[in-house]
Amino acid sequence: MFRVYIMDIFNLKVENRELSIARDSKNLRNDGKIPAEMYGGKSKTNTHLTLNAIEFQKVLRGAGESTIIELDFTDGTKRSVLIKDVDYHYLNGQPIHVDFFEVIMTEKLSATVQIEFTGESSAVRVLNGTLVQVLSEVEVECLPADLPSHFEVDISVLKNFDDSITVADIIHTDKVEIKAEPE
Repeated sequence: MFRVYIMDIFNLKVENRELSIARDSKNLRNDGKIPAEMYGGKSKTNTHLTLNAIEFQKVLRGAGESTIIELDFTDGTKRSVLIKDVDYHYLNGQPIHVDFFEVIMTEKLSATVQIEFTGESSAVRVLNGTLVQVLSEVEVECLPADLPSHFEVDISVLKNFDDSITVADIIHTDKVEIKAEPE
């Protein structure tokens, strides 16, 4: 009924940048780059970054916001991060700024994991019912290496109107704690 998908690690090349005026950010975007910020981890200050817009969009489609991304810096260092926030252009929908949250691989973190529904319910198809989806994501706590990219829920088990699937039915490893109420 349920499948848990453990994350893949995505790589993204980044460069450090000097904090500048807004006009410089516009020039970066015109050159096919996106300004970004990295915070969290052991550092107490933000790190200002630049990344390739096309590469970032590929990573965003594959990783989403609950998958570890490894940032590869030009000096050879690597940092593990999650995408915390993406700002989009109001007209064309292209990313114009990204916030990354650096994770420490030995410390637990809280993250939101998407629930993806698959299959077709007999209660919907045969009995002309309506599927009511109360949750589309759940909050989890685990080590970054154990973070699932998403939970897949097969709704074909819903045969009658009285059938339901709850958070307690989500199969997950004992390394992942789901914070939502079981019912």
